Amino acid sequence: MSLFKRGNVWWYKFMHRGQMFVGTTGTTNRNDAKQKEADAKTDAYKGITVSRKDAPTLREFEQRFMTEIQARRSEHPKTVTFYKQKYASLLTFERLADAPLDRIGHELISQFTVWYLNKPRERATVNRSLATLRRALRLAAKWRIIQSAPQIEMLGDENQRTFVLSREMERTYLQGCPTHLANFAALSLQTGCRESEILELQWKDITWEPVGKSKLGIIHVRGTKSKN
Repeated sequence: MSLFKRGNVWWYKFMHRGQMFVGTTGTTNRNDAKQKEADAKTDAYKGITVSRKDAPTLREFEQRFMTEIQARRSEHPKTVTFYKQKYASLLTFERLADAPLDRIGHELISQFTVWYLNKPRERATVNRSLATLRRALRLAAKWRIIQSAPQIEMLGDENQRTFVLSREMERTYLQGCPTHLANFAALSLQTGCRESEILELQWKDITWEPVGKSKLGIIHVRGTKSKN
């Protein structure tokens, strides 16, 4: 068997082309260890060597992660703020914050999840933090800082709120609004635009007359999440 334990941590050991490969998986979870062993073998077969000695802690990785997010989401400052806040939430759990990236596995992630739920936090809130951790570890794996990123499962049964505004309620609401708010609400209801998208509209983004095959005027919404 190529997996063995030193203390509570699993290590791998295998031969390839006459060379012995030995290393720690950094985890006490056998399933995680098997995955990391498989990744190590794949790297060995491809002739890739990954150093595991100097993996940064999650806390030390924050600046590099946020620099990447800012570069890729510079047009979406709210998204950048979202990741900054969620990364900060991960660092509130000291054991996770001070763990080297290559030692973050299912066991430690589970400890964080249970701890954060007991703060208490909504399941949706915990999931957003877990998604941020998943993205950070995948980036670390992509940059060859760690051999692989563990699978991170989201919590089920998120508390989702669904509300359908009827036509009658819409009329009642608009009649009770001051003019500027009624105009804003009507535009939002008719277009489906988010608050930030409407606030960023400029006069040059609005065409009153039909364009092309459209039957009415159009608005050009900037900085949306959708490519369309």
